[in-house]
Amino acid sequence: MIRQVSTIAVAAVALAFASPAFAGAASDKSDAKPKGGPAKQFERMDRNNDGAIDADEVKQQLSKFMKRADKNGDGVIDADEIKALKERAAKKSEKAADNVEKKLKKLDTDGDGKISETEALTRPAWFDRADANKDGKVTKAEIDDLMAKRKARDEKKAGKKANDAKDTAADDDDAGDDDE
Repeated sequence: MIRQVSTIAVAAVALAFASPAFAGAASDKSDAKPKGGPAKQFERMDRNNDGAIDADEVKQQLSKFMKRADKNGDGVIDADEIKALKERAAKKSEKAADNVEKKLKKLDTDGDGKISETEALTRPAWFDRADANKDGKVTKAEIDDLMAKRKARDEKKAGKKANDAKDTAADDDDAGDDDE
């Protein structure tokens, strides 16, 4: 069963714990590892418990996602399976559904509306962004740094939108002055 994880996980593991659907879909019910939030998602992905996520661990997580999402076992996540993933995410929230849709579109690199095993198992871009020292592993500290950068970027965007809205409102007020 596909379980959703926190929205913040989307930002980091923007990660195979990047997407709530991917992280949740890949977890086994028998996993003894925690099931939520970036720190817990990190623990789940760090299969060898060495304090870092390497490319093989990411690939394992993505492979589990592929197997669970590919309900008919044809090696491709087709339109019906994509629809099912979106519907499951929508049960959690509209934002989760939007995040799933964005992540699935990113995975569909050839734009054919399906996700092949090759597409699903491609190391996500977040991994290279998070791997600050380029050692092929992502530590919790690197994830935290990536999250802090994303938060700052999002806050900056939100501030800009707020300022733009104020400017638009002020312009509308000024436009109304002409009618008096």
